[in-house]
Amino acid sequence: REAFLGQPHELKARVVFGHTTFDEPLVDDDRIGLDTRAYQSGKLTCGVFEGADVRFLQTGRGR
Repeated sequence: REAFLGQPHELKARVVFGHTTFDEPLVDDDRIGLDTRAYQSGKLTCGVFEGADVRFLQTGRGR
């Protein structure tokens, strides 16, 4: 995980991932982390991708 998150150069495509948790979605130019600890925080997050744009929907206690 650390090697992936700390990779200094841009990836060839945008990668959407989970199983590495954050309080809010992680958004970089080439990485989007969606895991907001729903099991612990009660906040479930999903990404809505429309072309190059992304927006997030959240539900649960963390909202």
